[in-house]
Amino acid sequence: MISAVLRIVLAPCLILMTAGGAWAQPPQAAKTVGLIAAMSDVLTVTTLGKNTITGSERRFSIESWKVSERVAAAVQRHLGKGFKVQRIPAPAGAFITLNNPGFFAPNFDENYGRMVRALAGSQKADFYLAITPGYSRVDRGDLIARGLGVVRSENLLTKKDVVYSLVLYRVFDAQFQMVRSEGAMLGKGSSVDTIVGPNTVLEGGKRLPADARIAAEDGRTKEMTMDLLDKDLAATLPKLFARK
Repeated sequence: MISAVLRIVLAPCLILMTAGGAWAQPPQAAKTVGLIAAMSDVLTVTTLGKNTITGSERRFSIESWKVSERVAAAVQRHLGKGFKVQRIPAPAGAFITLNNPGFFAPNFDENYGRMVRALAGSQKADFYLAITPGYSRVDRGDLIARGLGVVRSENLLTKKDVVYSLVLYRVFDAQFQMVRSEGAMLGKGSSVDTIVGPNTVLEGGKRLPADARIAAEDGRTKEMTMDLLDKDLAATLPKLFARK
C-alpha cells in the first residue's frame, strides 16, 4: 500500500528528470530582435584615373533588386529558433545620410546609435539589429566606398573592375547600447586590396562594359553583388548573438 502511494507521488517528479538525473529546464522564451534592414537602393560605379583623387562616381538605382528585403529574409533563416525577429520599417539608405566614418566624423558611432533609437521609436525588443551599408577605403586612400558598387581602375599599371558588397552589422541591447559590431568598417587590409570587404576582381576579357550605366545594368553585376551579399550574411549572422 505504501509503495503504491509513493509511486503515485513520485511519478510527476520522475517525468521532470532527464536520463542523467538532472532536473529538466523549462524552455526559455525566444529573444525578440528588432530588425532594421536599411541597405541602400543605389549602386555606385567609381572610375579611378591616375590616382584616387581623380576618381569619378556615378550612382544608379537598384530599387528593383529589393536588397533590404533580401537581407530581412536571410536574418529570419540564419538566426534560428531562439530569436523572434520583428521588422522595424526604415527608409532605404537611411544611414547614408550619416557622414562617412573616419577622422572627420568622430561622432559616427553616436549618431548611428541615435538613428537606430529614432527608427525603433516605441517598439520594444531584447536586442536591435541594424544591417546597413558598410565602408571601405579605396586603394587605402581618402576615397571611401560604401554599400554596393563597382570600382574601375584605369591607370597605366592596373586595369580591372572590383565588384563589392559592403555591409555593416551592429547589435544594440534594449537600452540602445551597442554590444557588437561586425562587417566592413574601414578595415586596413593589405597594400594590394582595392576594397577591404567582400569583393570580386575582374580583369582582362572578364571586365564589365566600359560605359558606367551599361556596367551597372549588366546582369553579372547584380549576380556578383548578390552572391557576395548572401555569402557575407550567411557567414556573419550566426555569430552575431553567439557567446564569445
